[in-house]
Amino acid sequence: MKAKWLCLVWLAALAGQRVEAGESQLVREAVTIPERGTVTGYALWLDETKFSFIPPPNWSVKYDPAKRTATFLSPGLEAGITLKFAFEKAESSPERNPDTLREQLRARYPDARITGQFKCFAAGKEGLAFDFERKLDKQVRAAFRLAFIAFTDGAIECEMKTSSANRAGYHQAFGNLLNSFRIEQRRRDG
Repeated sequence: MKAKWLCLVWLAALAGQRVEAGESQLVREAVTIPERGTVTGYALWLDETKFSFIPPPNWSVKYDPAKRTATFLSPGLEAGITLKFAFEKAESSPERNPDTLREQLRARYPDARITGQFKCFAAGKEGLAFDFERKLDKQVRAAFRLAFIAFTDGAIECEMKTSSANRAGYHQAFGNLLNSFRIEQRRRDG
């Protein structure tokens, strides 16, 4: 229990920092939503692209600039969501079809059992998401939701992990995060 609290304190401290690495920075910002008032959002600059999003309320945020991933942890550490930003050249970009994405998922998690496939949306783009389960040991089954969203220069992978017992309780947090996404291209000078 003490380790959970120490982890939360460490992640909460990181959430308020501005992190920079080359042309990558995560900045916390206030976002006004007419129905909710002012909430905490984040803007992540990667190269010439700005990704804006609003994490679930009271979740911890950690950004790893080397891996270009943002991780969110629920207050009780029962669930986590990881965003991974990948930039691909047009000629090397894999086709984003269900079979290709299923192959990627199975390569990453060979023991996964896919339980669902559906369309998802983020930043005005249509993507594809999968629900799947993995047995971590004899008594623990983990539930995952993995969404693939393509944008002009690459793709975003949004992955939620929790226990099978808690899965349904976090679907709304996952959906709200995806729905909050905005993507903007920065103009190059000259």
